[in-house]
Amino acid sequence: FSTNNRFVDYVVGNWQINNIFTWRNGQNYTIKDGNDIANIGQTGYEWANQVGDPHSGSKTQARWFNTAAFAVPAQYTFGNVGRNSMQSQRWINLDTSIIRSFPFWREKRIEFRAESFNLLNHPIFGAPTHDISSNTFGAIGTNQANSNRQLQMSGKIIF
Repeated sequence: FSTNNRFVDYVVGNWQINNIFTWRNGQNYTIKDGNDIANIGQTGYEWANQVGDPHSGSKTQARWFNTAAFAVPAQYTFGNVGRNSMQSQRWINLDTSIIRSFPFWREKRIEFRAESFNLLNHPIFGAPTHDISSNTFGAIGTNQANSNRQLQMSGKIIF
């Protein structure tokens, strides 16, 4: 960017803006039953029965999906819920930086940086408990998978 005016170019020139934007869907998971309902001698292989719409209602930390939409399957059956039919919270993140270089003598310059990580401050929590026999079924917990917003500024002299 140049205006052909040295003073104006010194003020508005030499700026650099960098962004890294990430948007991806959440991790897929299956609603399971941790008990041996199918009587196969193993636990964790039986899926739940889907009896309603798991996406109805509002999402809260204690109830990320409609838990009433799932039921324990009948004895000696494996359940009818689809494999990986549920999805955890999507990941949205923006890292950005603004850098300004101030030349002051021949090849010497002062560089100022302002950087931010997770600028939108969008918290990402883990997948909800997807074992229908658990007391915390449908809860996402309090462990955050990403860090909170971080801001930093720095300066350096390049000679």
